[in-house]
Amino acid sequence: MFTVLKNGTGVIDCQDLQTAIRFVQTLESGLDRATQHSPYTIMPTDSLTRDQAYLDRVQVSQSELVEQPE
Repeated sequence: MFTVLKNGTGVIDCQDLQTAIRFVQTLESGLDRATQHSPYTIMPTDSLTRDQAYLDRVQVSQSELVEQPE
């Protein structure tokens, strides 16, 4: 399991790395990459520190992550 962090705080747990990557890509789609650095990091859930853990974060699997048509 992987956790997506925003500025060091857990946002969502994902069942696999591919789902975590797609989730972060969706979140980053609104960023101007020329002027903004991504606040998101992906970490294995079991390596989070107590400060990074957020008890009420959402859990999502790949089958639940639906790509929106462009």
